Amino acid sequence: MAKPVFLSLCALLPVAAHAATHTVKDIFSSWPNASLYIFFGIGGVLLLAVFLMFGTELFRSRRESQKTAELSWSVFESLCKTHGLNDVEKQELRRIFHASGAETSDVMFKSIKAFEEGVSAEIERLRGKHDELLRVCDIISAIRSRLEYTRLQPGTRYYSSRELSAGQPINISPVKGTDNAKFRSKIRDISELSMAVVNPEEQEAVAAFSQGSEVAVSLIQTGDAVYSFRTLVITKSPDNTSLTLAHVVEMDRKQLREYLRLEVTIEAMFRVLASEADPELAKSGAKFTGTIKDISGGGVKLRTVEEFHLGDVLSVNFNFRGESFRGLKSKVVRIEKKNTAGESFLFNNISFLSIDAALREKLIRLIFEKQREEIQWQ
Repeated sequence: MAKPVFLSLCALLPVAAHAATHTVKDIFSSWPNASLYIFFGIGGVLLLAVFLMFGTELFRSRRESQKTAELSWSVFESLCKTHGLNDVEKQELRRIFHASGAETSDVMFKSIKAFEEGVSAEIERLRGKHDELLRVCDIISAIRSRLEYTRLQPGTRYYSSRELSAGQPINISPVKGTDNAKFRSKIRDISELSMAVVNPEEQEAVAAFSQGSEVAVSLIQTGDAVYSFRTLVITKSPDNTSLTLAHVVEMDRKQLREYLRLEVTIEAMFRVLASEADPELAKSGAKFTGTIKDISGGGVKLRTVEEFHLGDVLSVNFNFRGESFRGLKSKVVRIEKKNTAGESFLFNNISFLSIDAALREKLIRLIFEKQREEIQWQ
Protein backbone atom coordinates (compact mmCIF):
# COMPACT_ATOMS: atom_id res chain seq x y z
CA MET A 1 0.00 0.00 0.00
CA ALA A 2 2.92 2.37 0.75
CA LYS A 3 4.10 2.34 -2.86
CA PRO A 4 0.85 3.70 -4.40
CA VAL A 5 0.68 6.37 -1.67
CA PHE A 6 4.30 7.33 -2.32
CA LEU A 7 3.64 7.66 -6.06
CA SER A 8 0.53 9.75 -5.43
CA LEU A 9 2.37 12.12 -3.12
CA CYS A 10 5.28 12.38 -5.54
CA ALA A 11 2.78 13.39 -8.19
CA LEU A 12 1.65 16.21 -5.89
CA LEU A 13 5.15 17.68 -5.59
CA PRO A 14 5.13 19.45 -8.98
CA VAL A 15 1.67 20.81 -8.18
CA ALA A 16 2.85 22.09 -4.81
CA ALA A 17 5.96 23.62 -6.35
CA HIS A 18 3.88 25.26 -9.06
CA ALA A 19 1.50 26.67 -6.45
CA ALA A 20 4.42 27.92 -4.37
CA THR A 21 5.93 29.67 -7.42
CA HIS A 22 2.68 31.46 -8.21
CA THR A 23 2.29 32.41 -4.55
CA VAL A 24 5.76 33.95 -4.55
CA LYS A 25 5.01 35.86 -7.78
CA ASP A 26 1.77 37.20 -6.32
CA ILE A 27 3.55 38.39 -3.21
CA PHE A 28 6.31 40.00 -5.33
CA SER A 29 3.74 41.93 -7.30
CA SER A 30 1.87 43.14 -4.21
CA TRP A 31 4.84 43.50 -1.87
CA PRO A 32 7.96 44.46 -3.87
CA ASN A 33 10.15 45.02 -0.83
CA ALA A 34 9.52 41.61 0.74
CA SER A 35 12.56 39.56 1.58
CA LEU A 36 13.42 36.60 -0.68
CA TYR A 37 13.95 34.54 2.47
CA ILE A 38 10.26 34.85 3.27
CA PHE A 39 9.29 33.62 -0.17
CA PHE A 40 11.62 30.65 -0.02
CA GLY A 41 10.33 29.98 3.48
CA ILE A 42 6.77 29.75 2.18
CA GLY A 43 7.86 27.24 -0.48
CA GLY A 44 9.76 25.26 2.12
CA VAL A 45 6.72 25.10 4.37
CA LEU A 46 4.61 23.78 1.52
CA LEU A 47 7.18 21.11 0.67
CA LEU A 48 7.52 20.19 4.34
CA ALA A 49 3.74 19.76 4.56
CA VAL A 50 3.83 17.37 1.60
CA PHE A 51 6.64 15.31 3.15
CA LEU A 52 4.82 15.23 6.49
CA MET A 53 1.73 13.89 4.73
CA PHE A 54 3.87 11.26 3.04
CA GLY A 55 5.57 10.27 6.30
CA THR A 56 2.27 9.99 8.14
CA GLU A 57 0.73 7.84 5.41
CA LEU A 58 3.84 5.66 5.20
CA PHE A 59 3.83 5.13 8.96
CA ARG A 60 0.13 4.22 8.90
CA SER A 61 0.66 1.81 6.01
CA ARG A 62 3.57 0.11 7.72
CA ARG A 63 1.59 -0.14 10.93
CA GLU A 64 -1.28 -1.81 9.08
CA SER A 65 1.14 -4.24 7.41
CA GLN A 66 2.66 -5.02 10.80
CA LYS A 67 -0.77 -5.69 12.29
CA THR A 68 -1.66 -7.94 9.34
CA ALA A 69 1.61 -9.86 9.76
CA GLU A 70 1.05 -10.19 13.51
CA LEU A 71 -2.47 -11.48 12.89
CA SER A 72 -1.17 -13.94 10.27
CA TRP A 73 1.44 -15.32 12.65
CA SER A 74 -1.14 -15.46 15.43
CA VAL A 75 -3.32 -17.63 13.18
CA PHE A 76 -0.23 -19.65 12.24
CA GLU A 77 0.57 -20.33 15.91
CA SER A 78 -3.02 -21.35 16.56
CA LEU A 79 -3.07 -23.73 13.57
CA CYS A 80 0.26 -25.26 14.62
CA LYS A 81 -1.23 -25.98 18.02
CA THR A 82 -4.39 -27.45 16.46
CA HIS A 83 -2.32 -29.83 14.30
CA GLY A 84 -0.03 -30.79 17.16
CA LEU A 85 3.24 -29.41 15.75
CA ASN A 86 6.11 -29.19 18.22
CA ASP A 87 8.56 -26.27 18.35
CA VAL A 88 11.06 -27.86 15.95
CA GLU A 89 8.35 -28.67 13.40
CA LYS A 90 6.88 -25.20 13.81
CA GLN A 91 10.22 -23.53 13.05
CA GLU A 92 10.74 -25.73 10.00
CA LEU A 93 7.24 -24.95 8.72
CA ARG A 94 8.10 -21.25 9.04
CA ARG A 95 11.13 -21.82 6.79
CA ILE A 96 8.99 -23.76 4.32
CA PHE A 97 6.51 -20.87 4.28
CA HIS A 98 9.23 -18.29 3.55
CA ALA A 99 10.71 -20.54 0.86
CA SER A 100 7.30 -20.96 -0.80
CA GLY A 101 6.83 -17.25 -1.49
CA ALA A 102 3.24 -17.41 -0.20
CA GLU A 103 1.71 -14.17 1.09
CA THR A 104 0.25 -15.40 4.39
CA SER A 105 1.53 -18.15 6.66
CA ASP A 106 -1.85 -19.83 7.17
CA VAL A 107 -1.77 -20.94 3.51
CA MET A 108 0.58 -23.76 4.59
CA PHE A 109 -2.41 -25.46 6.23
CA LYS A 110 -4.81 -25.24 3.30
CA SER A 111 -2.76 -25.27 0.09
CA ILE A 112 -0.88 -28.45 -0.80
CA LYS A 113 0.61 -26.63 -3.79
CA ALA A 114 2.19 -23.88 -1.65
CA PHE A 115 3.44 -26.46 0.84
CA GLU A 116 5.07 -28.57 -1.90
CA GLU A 117 6.72 -25.54 -3.49
CA GLY A 118 8.16 -24.56 -0.11
CA VAL A 119 9.38 -28.10 0.61
CA SER A 120 11.08 -28.33 -2.79
CA ALA A 121 12.84 -24.98 -2.28
CA GLU A 122 13.88 -25.88 1.28
CA ILE A 123 15.38 -29.23 0.21
CA GLU A 124 17.18 -27.57 -2.69
CA ARG A 125 18.66 -25.04 -0.24
CA LEU A 126 20.18 -27.87 1.78
CA ARG A 127 21.76 -29.73 -1.15
CA GLY A 128 25.34 -30.59 -0.24
CA LYS A 129 24.64 -30.54 3.51
CA HIS A 130 23.98 -34.27 3.84
CA ASP A 131 23.43 -34.66 7.58
CA GLU A 132 21.32 -31.54 7.94
CA LEU A 133 19.32 -32.49 4.85
CA LEU A 134 18.44 -35.90 6.29
CA ARG A 135 17.46 -34.33 9.61
CA VAL A 136 15.23 -31.75 7.94
CA CYS A 137 13.63 -34.38 5.69
CA ASP A 138 12.59 -36.34 8.79
CA ILE A 139 11.02 -33.18 10.21
CA ILE A 140 9.24 -32.42 6.93
CA SER A 141 7.83 -35.97 6.84
CA ALA A 142 6.44 -35.46 10.34
CA ILE A 143 4.90 -32.11 9.33
CA ARG A 144 3.39 -33.68 6.21
CA SER A 145 1.77 -36.35 8.35
CA ARG A 146 0.40 -33.86 10.88
CA LEU A 147 -1.07 -31.68 8.11
CA GLU A 148 -2.61 -34.83 6.56
CA TYR A 149 -0.74 -34.35 3.28
CA THR A 150 0.51 -37.95 3.27
CA ARG A 151 -2.30 -40.03 1.80
CA LEU A 152 -4.62 -37.97 -0.34
CA GLN A 153 -8.16 -39.08 -1.05
CA PRO A 154 -8.92 -40.62 -4.48
CA GLY A 155 -9.68 -37.89 -6.97
CA THR A 156 -7.46 -35.32 -5.21
CA ARG A 157 -5.15 -33.42 -7.52
CA TYR A 158 -1.42 -34.08 -7.26
CA TYR A 159 1.01 -31.14 -7.15
CA SER A 160 4.22 -33.07 -6.48
CA SER A 161 5.57 -36.59 -6.85
CA ARG A 162 6.09 -36.51 -3.07
CA GLU A 163 2.32 -36.95 -2.72
CA LEU A 164 2.38 -40.36 -4.39
CA SER A 165 2.22 -43.42 -2.17
CA ALA A 166 3.85 -46.84 -2.04
CA GLY A 167 2.09 -49.34 -4.28
CA GLN A 168 1.08 -46.72 -6.88
CA PRO A 169 1.19 -48.32 -10.38
CA ILE A 170 3.23 -46.30 -12.87
CA ASN A 171 4.65 -46.59 -16.38
CA ILE A 172 8.32 -45.78 -16.90
CA SER A 173 10.33 -45.40 -20.09
CA PRO A 174 13.80 -44.11 -21.00
CA VAL A 175 13.65 -40.74 -22.71
CA LYS A 176 16.48 -41.79 -25.03
CA GLY A 177 17.26 -45.16 -26.56
CA THR A 178 15.43 -48.52 -26.58
CA ASP A 179 12.87 -47.12 -29.05
CA ASN A 180 10.91 -45.47 -26.21
CA ALA A 181 10.17 -48.85 -24.64
CA LYS A 182 7.68 -48.53 -21.80
CA PHE A 183 7.54 -50.77 -18.73
CA ARG A 184 4.89 -51.29 -16.11
CA SER A 185 6.16 -50.67 -12.62
CA LYS A 186 5.08 -49.48 -9.20
CA ILE A 187 6.42 -47.36 -6.37
CA ARG A 188 8.04 -49.50 -3.67
CA ASP A 189 8.63 -46.75 -1.14
CA ILE A 190 8.85 -42.98 -1.08
CA SER A 191 10.64 -40.35 0.99
CA GLU A 192 11.07 -36.58 0.89
CA LEU A 193 14.28 -37.04 -1.12
CA SER A 194 13.36 -39.70 -3.68
CA MET A 195 11.12 -42.59 -4.66
CA ALA A 196 12.13 -46.18 -5.28
CA VAL A 197 10.33 -48.03 -8.06
CA VAL A 198 10.39 -51.71 -8.94
CA ASN A 199 9.48 -53.68 -12.01
CA PRO A 200 7.96 -56.94 -10.76
CA GLU A 201 6.93 -58.21 -14.18
CA GLU A 202 10.12 -57.55 -16.14
CA GLN A 203 13.03 -57.19 -13.74
CA GLU A 204 15.53 -57.24 -16.58
CA ALA A 205 13.86 -54.11 -17.99
CA VAL A 206 15.64 -52.00 -15.37
CA ALA A 207 18.82 -52.68 -17.33
CA ALA A 208 17.49 -50.24 -19.95
CA PHE A 209 18.05 -47.38 -17.47
CA SER A 210 21.33 -45.93 -16.29
CA GLN A 211 22.29 -43.71 -13.38
CA GLY A 212 21.82 -40.04 -14.24
CA SER A 213 19.66 -40.78 -17.28
CA GLU A 214 16.31 -39.12 -17.89
CA VAL A 215 13.17 -41.20 -17.49
CA ALA A 216 9.54 -40.51 -18.41
CA VAL A 217 6.92 -41.46 -15.81
CA SER A 218 3.14 -41.62 -16.24
CA LEU A 219 0.35 -42.66 -13.90
CA ILE A 220 -3.38 -42.39 -13.36
CA GLN A 221 -5.07 -40.87 -10.34
CA THR A 222 -8.51 -42.49 -10.44
CA GLY A 223 -11.30 -39.96 -10.73
CA ASP A 224 -8.89 -37.11 -11.38
CA ALA A 225 -6.37 -37.16 -14.21
CA VAL A 226 -3.49 -38.77 -16.04
CA TYR A 227 -0.15 -37.40 -14.82
CA SER A 228 3.21 -37.51 -16.58
CA PHE A 229 6.60 -36.05 -15.82
CA ARG A 230 10.29 -36.46 -16.54
CA THR A 231 12.88 -37.02 -13.86
CA LEU A 232 16.37 -38.42 -13.33
CA VAL A 233 17.58 -41.83 -12.20
CA ILE A 234 19.54 -41.30 -8.98
CA THR A 235 20.64 -44.91 -8.46
CA LYS A 236 20.02 -48.37 -9.89
CA SER A 237 20.21 -51.57 -7.87
CA PRO A 238 23.08 -53.93 -8.80
CA ASP A 239 20.63 -56.75 -9.55
CA ASN A 240 18.57 -54.56 -11.94
CA THR A 241 15.38 -54.90 -9.89
CA SER A 242 14.79 -51.32 -8.78
CA LEU A 243 15.47 -47.68 -9.55
CA THR A 244 15.63 -44.61 -7.32
CA LEU A 245 14.12 -41.54 -8.98
CA ALA A 246 14.34 -37.85 -8.10
CA HIS A 247 11.19 -35.96 -7.12
CA VAL A 248 9.54 -33.26 -9.21
CA VAL A 249 7.10 -30.49 -8.32
CA GLU A 250 5.69 -29.82 -11.77
CA MET A 251 3.71 -32.64 -13.39
CA ASP A 252 1.75 -32.53 -16.65
CA ARG A 253 -1.90 -33.19 -15.91
CA LYS A 254 -4.51 -34.38 -18.38
CA GLN A 255 -7.90 -34.37 -16.73
CA LEU A 256 -10.10 -37.43 -17.05
CA ARG A 257 -13.40 -36.03 -18.23
CA GLU A 258 -15.54 -38.96 -17.20
CA TYR A 259 -12.82 -41.34 -18.49
CA LEU A 260 -10.44 -41.76 -21.39
CA ARG A 261 -12.34 -43.25 -24.29
CA LEU A 262 -10.58 -45.41 -26.87
CA GLU A 263 -11.83 -46.76 -30.19
CA VAL A 264 -11.30 -50.53 -30.31
CA THR A 265 -12.61 -53.73 -31.86
CA ILE A 266 -13.00 -56.33 -29.13
CA GLU A 267 -15.21 -59.39 -29.09
CA ALA A 268 -17.45 -59.58 -26.03
CA MET A 269 -19.84 -62.11 -24.53
CA PHE A 270 -22.72 -61.08 -22.31
CA ARG A 271 -26.08 -62.07 -20.88
CA VAL A 272 -29.08 -60.16 -19.59
CA LEU A 273 -29.39 -60.12 -15.80
CA ALA A 274 -32.56 -58.04 -15.58
CA SER A 275 -34.98 -56.45 -18.04
CA GLU A 276 -38.24 -54.69 -17.23
CA ALA A 277 -39.18 -54.74 -20.92
CA ASP A 278 -38.48 -58.48 -21.35
CA PRO A 279 -38.25 -60.36 -18.00
CA GLU A 280 -38.28 -63.74 -19.75
CA LEU A 281 -35.05 -62.89 -21.56
CA ALA A 282 -33.30 -62.42 -18.24
CA LYS A 283 -34.71 -65.67 -16.89
CA SER A 284 -33.56 -67.63 -19.93
CA GLY A 285 -29.89 -67.02 -19.18
CA ALA A 286 -29.19 -66.83 -22.91
CA LYS A 287 -25.69 -65.73 -23.88
CA PHE A 288 -24.99 -63.26 -26.66
CA THR A 289 -21.93 -62.04 -28.50
CA GLY A 290 -21.15 -58.56 -29.73
CA THR A 291 -18.28 -56.26 -30.61
CA ILE A 292 -17.01 -53.48 -28.36
CA LYS A 293 -16.34 -50.44 -30.58
CA ASP A 294 -15.05 -48.08 -27.92
CA ILE A 295 -14.11 -48.48 -24.29
CA SER A 296 -13.48 -46.35 -21.21
CA GLY A 297 -13.21 -46.83 -17.48
CA GLY A 298 -16.90 -46.02 -17.24
CA GLY A 299 -18.35 -48.31 -19.89
CA VAL A 300 -18.32 -49.51 -23.51
CA LYS A 301 -20.13 -49.06 -26.80
CA LEU A 302 -21.36 -52.52 -27.78
CA ARG A 303 -22.33 -53.39 -31.36
CA THR A 304 -25.00 -56.10 -31.51
CA VAL A 305 -27.40 -57.62 -34.00
CA GLU A 306 -29.95 -58.45 -31.31
CA GLU A 307 -32.12 -55.63 -29.99
CA PHE A 308 -32.07 -54.86 -26.29
CA HIS A 309 -33.87 -52.24 -24.20
CA LEU A 310 -32.97 -49.13 -22.27
CA GLY A 311 -32.39 -50.03 -18.64
CA ASP A 312 -31.48 -53.67 -19.33
CA VAL A 313 -28.85 -54.88 -16.87
CA LEU A 314 -26.09 -56.99 -18.43
CA SER A 315 -23.14 -59.09 -17.31
CA VAL A 316 -20.30 -58.41 -19.76
CA ASN A 317 -17.12 -60.44 -20.37
CA PHE A 318 -14.17 -59.48 -22.59
CA ASN A 319 -10.38 -59.57 -22.89
CA PHE A 320 -8.32 -56.43 -23.42
CA ARG A 321 -4.54 -56.26 -23.92
CA GLY A 322 -4.02 -59.68 -22.38
CA GLU A 323 -6.17 -58.97 -19.33
CA SER A 324 -9.48 -60.68 -18.61
CA PHE A 325 -12.56 -58.76 -17.46
CA ARG A 326 -15.41 -60.98 -16.30
CA GLY A 327 -18.90 -60.41 -14.99
CA LEU A 328 -18.93 -56.61 -15.26
CA LYS A 329 -22.42 -55.59 -14.19
CA SER A 330 -23.60 -52.95 -16.64
CA LYS A 331 -26.66 -51.04 -17.79
CA VAL A 332 -27.89 -50.08 -21.26
CA VAL A 333 -28.18 -46.27 -21.19
CA ARG A 334 -28.52 -45.49 -24.92
CA ILE A 335 -29.36 -47.35 -28.13
CA GLU A 336 -28.61 -46.28 -31.71
CA LYS A 337 -30.06 -48.21 -34.64
CA LYS A 338 -27.79 -48.36 -37.69
CA ASN A 339 -28.08 -49.61 -41.24
CA THR A 340 -24.93 -49.80 -43.35
CA ALA A 341 -24.77 -51.42 -46.79
CA GLY A 342 -28.04 -53.22 -46.11
CA GLU A 343 -26.84 -54.59 -42.76
CA SER A 344 -28.86 -53.63 -39.69
CA PHE A 345 -27.27 -53.51 -36.25
CA LEU A 346 -27.38 -51.53 -33.01
CA PHE A 347 -24.90 -49.54 -30.95
CA ASN A 348 -25.66 -50.02 -27.25
CA ASN A 349 -23.99 -47.58 -24.86
CA ILE A 350 -23.25 -49.60 -21.74
CA SER A 351 -22.39 -48.01 -18.39
CA PHE A 352 -20.63 -50.06 -15.71
CA LEU A 353 -22.81 -50.23 -12.59
CA SER A 354 -20.44 -51.87 -10.14
CA ILE A 355 -16.77 -52.36 -10.78
CA ASP A 356 -14.00 -52.76 -8.23
CA ALA A 357 -11.84 -49.62 -7.95
CA ALA A 358 -8.64 -51.59 -8.57
CA LEU A 359 -10.17 -53.28 -11.62
CA ARG A 360 -11.35 -49.93 -13.01
CA GLU A 361 -7.90 -48.45 -12.46
CA LYS A 362 -6.35 -51.38 -14.30
CA LEU A 363 -8.73 -50.88 -17.22
CA ILE A 364 -7.98 -47.14 -17.39
CA ARG A 365 -4.25 -47.86 -17.25
CA LEU A 366 -4.52 -50.30 -20.17
CA ILE A 367 -6.55 -47.77 -22.17
CA PHE A 368 -3.99 -45.08 -21.42
CA GLU A 369 -1.12 -47.35 -22.49
CA LYS A 370 -2.86 -48.18 -25.76
CA GLN A 371 -3.62 -44.53 -26.43
CA ARG A 372 0.00 -43.52 -25.81
CA GLU A 373 1.19 -46.22 -28.20
CA GLU A 374 -1.13 -44.94 -30.91
CA ILE A 375 0.06 -41.36 -30.37
CA GLN A 376 3.70 -42.45 -30.63
CA TRP A 377 3.00 -44.17 -33.96
CA GLN A 378 1.29 -41.10 -35.41
